[in-house]
Amino acid sequence: MKKVLNASIVLMLLLSNINFAQKPRVVNLDESAIKKYLDNNALDEIEGIWKAYNQPSYNSYTFGIIKEDAHYIAIIITSEDKWKSGEIKAQIDLTSIKNVFSVKWGMGDKKTIREIFGNLESAGLLTFNFGDSNGDTSYIRLYPLK
Repeated sequence: MKKVLNASIVLMLLLSNINFAQKPRVVNLDESAIKKYLDNNALDEIEGIWKAYNQPSYNSYTFGIIKEDAHYIAIIITSEDKWKSGEIKAQIDLTSIKNVFSVKWGMGDKKTIREIFGNLESAGLLTFNFGDSNGDTSYIRLYPLK
């Protein structure tokens, strides 16, 4: 019975995308490289450079969102906590609802991945809903200006 219980816990952790061992993936893209990508490609509405505006300073991020294969990635540009430039903060996937996204969000410990939803409320406002005491986190598009 104990082996079945342990196997069930492991399976639940795998299915919920919680990863306690993996570090965030790093890409070799800084702000200027992300801007170059944004300037030279046909963009989807979510792509751009975004900055948090309703977060305490210790939890404030600026990141670039670019398309990678069938999803988007949010690459840290600046952070007021332990996230470093070039680390991938989130993977963002399309859903069946226009401008609503399924998001795998890397938490502050850089080990826990939360599955949340994002909403592109307008061309310049992107909100992530954590559904708990973290509330909503909103980001304003800094670049490109549309």
